[in-house]
Amino acid sequence: MAHLKFLDIITKNIENNEITAGIFLDLSKAFDTIDHKILLSKLEFYGIRGVANTWFENYLSNRYQFVNFKNMLSSTSHIKCGVLQGSILGPLLFILYINDIIKSSSDLNFILFADDTSSLCSDKDPEILNRKLYNEIIKVQNWLIANTIRRFLLLLTLLVLGVGPITMSC
Repeated sequence: MAHLKFLDIITKNIENNEITAGIFLDLSKAFDTIDHKILLSKLEFYGIRGVANTWFENYLSNRYQFVNFKNMLSSTSHIKCGVLQGSILGPLLFILYINDIIKSSSDLNFILFADDTSSLCSDKDPEILNRKLYNEIIKVQNWLIANTIRRFLLLLTLLVLGVGPITMSC
C-alpha cells in the first residue's frame, strides 16, 4: 500500500509538471531510543488509558538484558528506553510513536511503513522546491529531537524526480 501511495503521488506530480523530491529516513536504529514516557503519553492520546496504559507501563519498565555467547554471560544491563524490534508489540509501538511525524510538516507528504519513513515534496520551480526542502527538513529534525530520535536524520537520502533537465543547488 505504501509503495502504491508513493507511486501515485509521483505520477500526479509529473502529470502536473512538478519536480518531486523524495526524502527517505531509515529509522531502524530508533527502536532503541524510544522514550517510554513519551510513548505512554502518545498511547494515552490515542485512547489507551487506565488499566491498558498501566499494562504498557509495566511492560516497558524494569526490563533487563544480557548477552549469552558460547555459554559466557555478559553482565545484566537495565533497559531505560526503546522497544524490542523483534517482538510482536515492538513494531506496533514504534509506529504509534512516530505516527505524528506527519504533523511536523505541511509541505511534505509522508508515507510511513514500519521503520522506513518516506516523504515527498514537489513544486514546479526547482529553487522554491529547494527552499521548501530545507525548511521542511528542519521541521522534521525538530520533531525527531523533540521525540528523542536525535541521530537518525543523518540517514537521510534524497531523490529528485521530474521531466526534463533539473538543476537544484544543495
